[in-house]
Amino acid sequence: MRKSAAWREYQETAAALFRRMGFEAVVEETLEGVRGRHEVDVVVRTKLGGVPTTWIVECKYWKSRVPKAHVLTLVQIAQDVGADRAFLLSEEGFQAGAIAVARKTNVSLTNVEELEAAATEHISELSIRKALTEVKALEYDLHTLLFRQVVRVPLHPQVDEIITLLGACLEVTMAAIAALTGRFPVHLPIMLSVTEPPCENEISKVVRALLENVDGIRERFATLKTTMSVIACKAADTAEELVHCVYELLACGEALLEKTSVAEGQEAKLRAALVAMRAIGDHAEALREHPMAELRRAVRGLMKEMFDGVYLWIGNPHRTTVCWIGLKAKTEEAISNLLRVAEELRVSAAL
Repeated sequence: MRKSAAWREYQETAAALFRRMGFEAVVEETLEGVRGRHEVDVVVRTKLGGVPTTWIVECKYWKSRVPKAHVLTLVQIAQDVGADRAFLLSEEGFQAGAIAVARKTNVSLTNVEELEAAATEHISELSIRKALTEVKALEYDLHTLLFRQVVRVPLHPQVDEIITLLGACLEVTMAAIAALTGRFPVHLPIMLSVTEPPCENEISKVVRALLENVDGIRERFATLKTTMSVIACKAADTAEELVHCVYELLACGEALLEKTSVAEGQEAKLRAALVAMRAIGDHAEALREHPMAELRRAVRGLMKEMFDGVYLWIGNPHRTTVCWIGLKAKTEEAISNLLRVAEELRVSAAL
């Protein structure tokens, strides 16, 4: 039967609906079957659960209802080409025999309006699942970031932002699950909204709200990471300056081991040590409020060696070489730990 221009447009309309669902759809494709070749109005290909899937669609642009013979023919074609599912489209409907036969097969009898409704529902579900997948990825990154920070009152501004964004992720997750399970009306996310959004029954508005919130979380997370990268680089610089000052103090300690009298420079060496100690204190204070827990622990560990070891040794007039060697070894171990953390900060800032 020769197809009219309107019939071909009908085929294109059907193919376009499947494409909107994210599927591949080809009009008037010839498929090789076990018993021969078949020209199919629309061939749809996709992957369901990672498995390649093929559907075939026959479009009957008629002015009368489709009889059961065409359903049986489509069933045979689907079996011959190995199609997983078949659709028979008609705007005039189907005869009772066709409807009865289709119930026992993998052929769905429908029309463009019903198919479009199914496409809209499918696209909405895909959009919600996409939003859910993206927000879970963001939530994972935020949790990873939070676990590296010190959480205490009052909250550091960056920590406060992480917690806010995690709350927004939770709201998106709850709204998405409610929509996917049909629990309407859906409470729309409020944490990133200026005014409190209402509960919503219309799926398209729910989808739009979810996608907008995911975009908002993503943008704010990107800004947060940029801010924290700048802070991390500055902290790494300060940590390295702190280490430099500690080495200057260790050099002063080495100088104090030399057998010289006060008149020959002991007082000058002690003054140099005091300058280094003040610089160490300034740099340590600058790092004290950094939100990264591991950095604060590394600084604390180094300062413990300063207060409990090197500072006391320098202030003791009865200094011994044996004691100094032990103190220096512990200090250098703490320095290595701090430099490792500083390098990790630089690497994380570059990501």
